Amino acid sequence: MQIPDNIDDIRQKLFDVKLPILLNSQQIADYWPHTTNVWMRHTKIFPANDGTRVEEWECRHKNRVTKKFETRETSGAWQSKRALLRESDSKSCPIRLRMSYFIRHADNDENHKGGIFRCNCLPERMYLERSAKSGEAHNHDMEVLDTFKRSDAMMYFVKNKAEEGYSFAAVTNWLHKNFDSMTSQAQRIGKQGS
Repeated sequence: MQIPDNIDDIRQKLFDVKLPILLNSQQIADYWPHTTNVWMRHTKIFPANDGTRVEEWECRHKNRVTKKFETRETSGAWQSKRALLRESDSKSCPIRLRMSYFIRHADNDENHKGGIFRCNCLPERMYLERSAKSGEAHNHDMEVLDTFKRSDAMMYFVKNKAEEGYSFAAVTNWLHKNFDSMTSQAQRIGKQGS
């Protein structure tokens, strides 16, 4: 996996979804792993007759995140997720997406009932648009999400280095040296609450 050029601009478009977005399979593979800290599935899958699936996704700055972690007193710059959210706007984010995608499986659908990214099949195309139940804008910026949740793309690099036997500090230093200039999400690794 590599970090695509202008990934922060692309992440911002996938964060805002002001206009509908159509992604092909290569764009899905390159871009979606950088947004997994922004979106989470909200509904079950609705299969259509033509093989297309439809899901609703919502911003992670929703009720689940604001209620999950309790504030605890610690020394240093570390902050709990609840404190980070309180510093932004602690209201639930109203943004929801409607995701339509088409996957052609090599075998039958029985092995692929978990929805997008639950099997090893990559969608041929994905269409993203604001849900009818969505609000008009996020009530926070992407930095809040980058601070308390890591994207799958960042975790891929961290996991690979950790499996090579490097300490967390060494992995963090390596990540900052190689990726800070490429994407702002890398700058948040190991700097929680800073």
